[in-house]
This record gives sequence, structure tokens and C-alpha cells, in this order.
Amino acid sequence: MKEKRTVLQFVSRYGAACFLGALLLGNAVFTKNFISINIVWNLVTQGFVTLVAALGMMLAISSGGIDLSVGSVMPVAAMITAGNLEKGIGYAVLAGLLAALLLGCFNGVIIGVFKVQPFIVTLSMYMMARGLAQLTNNSMVLNFTNEAFTRLSRYRIGNQVPVQLLIIPVFIGLLFVIVKKSTVGRYIQAAGDNREGARLSGVPIIGTTIFVYGMCSLLAGAAGIFEIARVGASDPNTLGLHVELDAIAAVVLGGTPMSGGKINLSGTVFAAFVMQLIVMTANMNNISAQYAYIVKAALILAAVIAQRRESLRR
Repeated sequence: MKEKRTVLQFVSRYGAACFLGALLLGNAVFTKNFISINIVWNLVTQGFVTLVAALGMMLAISSGGIDLSVGSVMPVAAMITAGNLEKGIGYAVLAGLLAALLLGCFNGVIIGVFKVQPFIVTLSMYMMARGLAQLTNNSMVLNFTNEAFTRLSRYRIGNQVPVQLLIIPVFIGLLFVIVKKSTVGRYIQAAGDNREGARLSGVPIIGTTIFVYGMCSLLAGAAGIFEIARVGASDPNTLGLHVELDAIAAVVLGGTPMSGGKINLSGTVFAAFVMQLIVMTANMNNISAQYAYIVKAALILAAVIAQRRESLRR
């Protein structure tokens, strides 16, 4: 029994890292032309959006909630940024991020003040934000030509290393400070563990909730802006589509329980790249993308079952 508990704890903490290693090893053996530095760079650049969105989702889930709207917040920030580039990159990016932040804070206010279920609130925002994004340019793709802006996501150090490799540690470091070094990080986990108990202990539940959903949307907005800088256009119809699902999967697989109260930052990072590597594996082996969805779904279920068993044991 003790050994079984140890295995469950190990899977919860390090399962994502182990699965990523197994995927890399399996591809190195069975996938033709996989062993290449370009594969690593593609994994970093293509997995960037999922990773950043997952970091925000991690805060929402650890607080005992969830945010289904991140994939729709992305095109709002992206469309506003793309539409204001002629006014300057700094102005455009700040405008896009501010729009994302306001949408997230709106979620937080409705959830925290009016005590509406996060699932309902963010599902409504999922639909509303996508509609707002489409209204900005009549549902048409917004193309732009701004080399300085596209270099934010396309620049390669030494013509080899993608700039995302330097940006990712910045986001991880920011979340590390929030989660491990700040008071609000303790508030988030306390609220997720026992909301009423945290309130009675003096935790500002409403302020913490607004912070969580504001940060979640802000990070989603940043992911959307970096993505349009990479592709050179902003599509309000497809940008961010299903990102929320990959983000949730990365958080759960990474070891953060759906019940909240605990955060596994490193696990979320590894799991975000697992989500992208599954898609790359399917593409490189001419496997239908539908099988990648099936594998992701199976991983989510397995992770939730493992978390449930660990919770019951405790």
C-alpha cells in the first residue's frame, strides 16, 4: 500500500516530465528525421502559446475555478494590437493587453462579487469575446506589415535559436514569483483549498479572484499578440481556437488538481510541451489529427483519475 501511494505521488509530481521524456525518446526511435535541432526549435515556437495560456489557467484552477474564455480573449487582444500598429508598437501592445486584462477582471468581478460559477461566467465570456474580436474587422483576417513587430516572435538569435527560448523563462519567472514568493500566491492556494475557511482567516477572496482571472486573461492576451507577430496576420475566427482545452489539459496533466488548493508550476510547463509534441508526432507520422485529440483526452482522464485517487487516500 505504501509503495502504491508513493507511485501515485510520483506520477502527480513528475508524470508530465516523464511523459515528455518518453515521447521524445519514442519519436527519436520511430519517427523519421525527428532527431534534429530544428524539431526542438519548432516545439518551442509552436508550444509557446499553449504554455503561456496554461500558466494563466494554472492560477484559475488552483484557486478552485476555471477559465474557458482564454482562447477567445486571445483574438480580442490580437485584433486590437494589429489594428493600432500604425500608432506605434508599444501603444498597440499595451492597448491589446489592457483589453485582455479588462475582460479578465470582468470575469473576476462577476465570479467574486456575484458568486456565479466560474464555468458559467467564463463560458459566457468565451462566446462574447469571440464575437467582440470578430466585430473589430467584420470577421475578416487583419493583415499587417510591420517588421519591427513581427521580430518580437520571429527573431532568431544567431539565425538559429528562436527568441521564444528567452521569453519563456520570463513568463515562468513571473509565475514563480507570484506562486512561491508573494502573498497573493498563498491566497490563491488557500482559496482553492477551502474558500470559506480562507475568507474567515482574512483572505480577500474578491480581490484574489479578480487578480486570478485578470492575470489569466492578461497572459492569454500576451500569447495572442506573440502569435500574430509570428504569423503576420490576425484572424478573429480561428486564433486561439481550442487553446483553452490544451491549457486545461496541461494544467491537469502537470499535477495541479482540478479541486484547487495546490500549484505545480514545473509540471504545467512540461505538460504544455507534451500537448504540442503529441500534435507534432501525429503530423510527422502522417496520422490524422483526430487521434491526437483522442490521446489528449485520454491523458486528461488518466490525470484526473490519479488525482482523485490521491485525494481519496489523503
